[in-house]
Amino acid sequence: MKKSALKYVCKTSIGSIERGESNPSIETLKRIALALNMELKELVDVSNFNL
Repeated sequence: MKKSALKYVCKTSIGSIERGESNPSIETLKRIALALNMELKELVDVSNFNL
């Protein structure tokens, strides 16, 4: 895990995202994916959305 990627994401924000209480920005999702050694497309599955 790359903790430095989460440097600008506060713990309360991560908690509210986990609980489904907030919608993270794309930038926040990118930072979370980086911290988890994942690509954004692996973290977010948009295949079920009608884009």
